[in-house]
Amino acid sequence: MVKNKKFYIYLFLLMPMVLYGQTGTTNQEFIFFSGANFSGIVGSGARAFGMGGTFIAIADDATAASWNPGGLGQLEKPELSMVLRYQNYRTLQPANIASGGFTGPQDKDGNSYNFDFISFTYPIRIGNFKIVPQVSYQRTISFDLDTHTNDILFSTLVSPGDKIDGTFTETDDFTGGIDMISFSVGSKLFGFLNIGVSANLFMNRFQGNVSRESRGDIYRAATPSLREDFQERWSRGITIDIKGVNVNVGVLVEVFKNFQVGAVYKNPFSIDIDYSIAYLRETRISGQTTAKIDNRHSAVSSLRWPRTWGVGFALRPSDPLTLSVDFTSTRWSRAILKNFKYLADNEGTDVYFPTLVAVNAGGLEKQVDSQQFRGGMEYVMITKKNLFIPLRLGIFTDTQFYSDSSGKKVTLFGIAGGVGLKKGAFSFDAAILYEFGNYLRENTDYSYTSFADLRVYFSTIFNF
Repeated sequence: MVKNKKFYIYLFLLMPMVLYGQTGTTNQEFIFFSGANFSGIVGSGARAFGMGGTFIAIADDATAASWNPGGLGQLEKPELSMVLRYQNYRTLQPANIASGGFTGPQDKDGNSYNFDFISFTYPIRIGNFKIVPQVSYQRTISFDLDTHTNDILFSTLVSPGDKIDGTFTETDDFTGGIDMISFSVGSKLFGFLNIGVSANLFMNRFQGNVSRESRGDIYRAATPSLREDFQERWSRGITIDIKGVNVNVGVLVEVFKNFQVGAVYKNPFSIDIDYSIAYLRETRISGQTTAKIDNRHSAVSSLRWPRTWGVGFALRPSDPLTLSVDFTSTRWSRAILKNFKYLADNEGTDVYFPTLVAVNAGGLEKQVDSQQFRGGMEYVMITKKNLFIPLRLGIFTDTQFYSDSSGKKVTLFGIAGGVGLKKGAFSFDAAILYEFGNYLRENTDYSYTSFADLRVYFSTIFNF
């Protein structure tokens, strides 16, 4: 088993959030989160993601409130929108050689898909004054995940001179997510200033299970000619129910005719968490059960979700061309899960979120704030039949809330592209994002763990 716990965070960094345990040297069962772009949870929509996620200073369609509620004031007609999302990832982990044994190279991949966003917007005019209310649903973090790892070679010392050689297979199955229902309103003031606010209700349940089956042979130092069969099955499962409320505020200013500046602030808030954890393990040697663990408990905790702020700039040098850049920061250094109880604890402990692996013998290991830099462009072609065909490109960097084993802060890189069709009241958009990176898992490694994450978005918007 890999000893560096940061490996597990990075392994699932681009994935829907995973929560499971790892056996420590003292049989302490640590429970931790890792997840999908916790460093900068942003909005939704294929148009925005086709531009690399640069939409804070644009925010002029039915997905506006998910990026910057201030952009709602730009909408003139009622709009109905829906966004679908698909994700695939792959992690390539090199072989790990440590003093206690060997783990072969691992190739792990997973898939998920879900509704990402649904909204209805209906501008209302009262004399010369316009207000634009919107109600929306967003899967802010998707935990839907099915992954499988096949037949990984391992060798480990189990006692002085005794050794196990074998293979293991691991399966992960997670469902649910953190959903957000938002009630938003925006308005245009003075002809150049748009303001907006969103009240967001976070809720839902997610649950998951990680299971592993190991098979191999035990070689005893005292009887080297004797080989015993070894089998071990374990699973770690969790179910979590969450609820919380926060507020987002946003502004969008038309500084010049073709230049806009946007800003958004998402306030920190508390999430109530009811959770239950189960850890099951059975070891068999030569067909006989030699060890069995059945550890379960339920408890209540609360999470202090960090604040996020972002700014964006959008320039339209010509009618068909839009250029935009965004910067977002999330204060993960203040994200604390209060009174979280481990399986073997009698009392709960405060731990950082989302890592939770930042717990060591000396207490909490410091997390750091994370940032995202994004840049994008959109060019709209118009045919003779008045069909609009936008083409989009984007790039981004995504620094994380922790460092790798060398002490270097992890940074992901990404590219994006998209295309759309708009005819009359109907528009359709598609986007694809590819995010990648590598890191040093352990100081003793001579090669880097690498991964790639592919996300695809499909959006439809109908205005009437």
